[in-house]
Amino acid sequence: CGELSGAVNRLCMGDFKHWNANLRGVDINHNFNAGWQELRTKEIKMGIFGPAPTRFGGYKPESEPETKALGHLLRSLSPRAVLHFKVGGSCLLPPVPRNSTLEHLLLRQTPFLPLADTPAGSLEGWLAEELSCAVVRIPLSSEESPEKSFQKLLPFLASVLTL
Repeated sequence: CGELSGAVNRLCMGDFKHWNANLRGVDINHNFNAGWQELRTKEIKMGIFGPAPTRFGGYKPESEPETKALGHLLRSLSPRAVLHFKVGGSCLLPPVPRNSTLEHLLLRQTPFLPLADTPAGSLEGWLAEELSCAVVRIPLSSEESPEKSFQKLLPFLASVLTL
């Protein structure tokens, strides 16, 4: 971790199991400019005032190089839909228009339920607000390696990617 190793070690008290941030202690999935101010207000109410192992969205939206790079890439691609691999819950996120061909195809091919809203500060929320892009969040198991989890998803991915 170089020059930031001491700060990272102090923030997580030597336990990296629950670390969900970059080296500056910013949770990248809280750093996107979609409901960011609302999220920042919630963080402060929860006692998160600065860099932390998780849930700190930075001092301003899209402040982190990782967020900037992904935003730049996605703006240049202007995708209609994105498959978002993430440890945790699976769902189909808006703005897939209700009763649209895309919604029917995705729901037919995926075991995921549509959500009415997207998480503030998240990549999903940013994609919905900034690019009007549909997002399918695909769960990776936290109990096994991403590679093993990904292998189990290959048949599903093959069906979705051929839509």
